[in-house]
Amino acid sequence: MKPIVLAGSISAALAACALSGVARADDPLGFYFGGGIGQSDVRLDHSPSDSFFGLDSNHFGWKVLFGLRPIAPLGAEAEYTDYGEVSFNQPGAFAEAHERSGAVYGIGYLPLGGPFLDLYGKAGVAWLRTNANGAVGPCPIVPQGNCIFGFDRTDSRFAYGAGVQVHLPRTNVSVRGEYQRVDSSLGDPSLLSLGLTFSF
Repeated sequence: MKPIVLAGSISAALAACALSGVARADDPLGFYFGGGIGQSDVRLDHSPSDSFFGLDSNHFGWKVLFGLRPIAPLGAEAEYTDYGEVSFNQPGAFAEAHERSGAVYGIGYLPLGGPFLDLYGKAGVAWLRTNANGAVGPCPIVPQGNCIFGFDRTDSRFAYGAGVQVHLPRTNVSVRGEYQRVDSSLGDPSLLSLGLTFSF
C-alpha cells in the first residue's frame, strides 16, 4: 500500500510541476505593472546657492511602475514618482517646491508563509528633479527690495525602500504597502504608499 501512496504522491508532484512550468512559460519574466498613492514628505534644506531657508512638509504623492520578477527572490522595477508640490507663505517670506523622480531598482524578496506574502527591499538610482522658487524681504543686498531666487535641477541620487506585498488568491493582483526615499543633498524626499500591481 505504501508504494502505491508514494507513487501517487510523486505523480501529483510531477503534475503540479508540469502545470507550474506551463504557467511559467506563458510569462517567463514575471512582468507586472501598477501604482500607488500615499503621503510624501518634501524636504528642501537649502538651495544650491545656500539662499533657500528650507521647506519640510507632508503632502499627497503618487507613483506608477513597471517591473519583472524572473525568479522568486529577485526582480527589477522602473518607476516614476511625484512627491507633490508644497509651499510656505508668511509676511516677508514665500517659497514653493515640487519634487519628482524617475528611478530604476533592483529588488530582493523574502517569501513568508507560502506564495501569498512577501517582504521586500529595493535599492537603485533615482533621477530627482527639484523645482523651487521663493522670495525674502527686505533683502540686505537689494535696498528696499526682495531677494528672489529659484532653481530647477536634476540629480542622479541613491534611492531605496522596503515594503510588504500580499498576493490575492486566484487573481493576478497584489496589494503593496511601501516606504521609499531618495538620498539628496537638498533634502531627502520620501513616500509612504499603498498600491496595487497587476501581473500579465
